[in-house]
Amino acid sequence: MEEQNKVSIWIGSYDSNIGFKDLIKERFCEEGDLFSNFMNEFKIEFIDNQFQEVLFSEEIESSEQLFMDFSYSSKFIDKLPEKEWSNYNCVICLYNFAYSGSEVSSENMEFLGIYDC
Repeated sequence: MEEQNKVSIWIGSYDSNIGFKDLIKERFCEEGDLFSNFMNEFKIEFIDNQFQEVLFSEEIESSEQLFMDFSYSSKFIDKLPEKEWSNYNCVICLYNFAYSGSEVSSENMEFLGIYDC
């Protein structure tokens, strides 16, 4: 759901960048609608990819390291929950988006929350 000055964040872990890229790769269905495996897993109808940032990194030890290159991270990084960040190697941030779905996790990803940005 579109909402100004909000960011919805997912974190996860993949064995390789190839698996993560397959998750977020946009495709068209037979009806011509755009979708990705990520959108299907979390039941998101539309993502404006101009407001999407993603990261896959081999070695993560802290939230600062994981989020340092994301837009507006200084506004939300202190509000992130305590996690064992070394267990995660990928992030999806959707800006101007407040996720309202009921799916909070999939096999490799989990919804972290909605933050002001």
